Amino acid sequence: MVTDARARILGDVGGNASENWWWGKTQPDAALLVYGRSAEAVTDLRAVLDSIATRHEAQRLGAIPLKEITKNKQEIFGFVDGISQPVIRGTYKGLRAGESIHLVEAGEFILGYPDNRGSMPPGPTLPATADCANLLPLTVASDGFDRTVVQAPRELGRNGSFLVIRQLEQDRPAFDAYCEAEAVRLKQRLPPPYDVTADFIAAKLVGRWRDGSSLVRHPYESRTRENERALSRRCTLLMRTPRRNTPISRTNMRANRTKARTRRTPTATTACCLAPKTRKGCVARLPRMCGAPTRATVSILLRTHR
Repeated sequence: MVTDARARILGDVGGNASENWWWGKTQPDAALLVYGRSAEAVTDLRAVLDSIATRHEAQRLGAIPLKEITKNKQEIFGFVDGISQPVIRGTYKGLRAGESIHLVEAGEFILGYPDNRGSMPPGPTLPATADCANLLPLTVASDGFDRTVVQAPRELGRNGSFLVIRQLEQDRPAFDAYCEAEAVRLKQRLPPPYDVTADFIAAKLVGRWRDGSSLVRHPYESRTRENERALSRRCTLLMRTPRRNTPISRTNMRANRTKARTRRTPTATTACCLAPKTRKGCVARLPRMCGAPTRATVSILLRTHR
């Protein structure tokens, strides 16, 4: 992990060189993840592990305090995390309610099983002489008389997986400042309906919007923003629509009905619709409304198809 070749590949040069690391300058042999229902439980368990390590002459090189698990799924840059959770095919969850888009083969996570392409991913092995008690499974069966099963390598990683532990420094103010500067610089590059903002630049860098919505399905703005715009348009439309349920008294209602019969105007249950072979259209029945429509509404209906 601290070799020159790996440092060049991972960018661990200059200020990120291993000489400036908090831990990892010496290659560790094991990593333990300690969880508990409370901070006191984690502290007690760490004390037990430290005593076991001291008994076996092992030294703790460092410790990374983990945050308490809460319902807030946002990471430090404000993006919702844990959006896509793949389900292993054949598990209880995969058999119960597993969608095909989320189902993956066990070999994508666990060593010793085929992956989505049907191939067997390689894992760490040990020579047969290192497994004197014959506890580990064989990598391959004997394929000839010149090689016995006893000489076959043992699978050390079967039913296991790989875990990458890398502690990085995250600078939220610097990230936001970069997105703001790039949004100003690229504002005129993309025409509408694109709106190049700091959130747009951040979504392009991370691969999704801050609310977790997909860039493929929502290329111009986040799903939350689209819903807010749609709700705003609905509210504006409702505010401009004439009122149809005007509360009136029984006396006024009878007077309005008498005037409607005298002038022969359509009632609340009739409106004019267009017919293919008629000049003035035909009268169609509509569902009865809760109250009488206003005159403006009726005149619009009649004027549309004259």
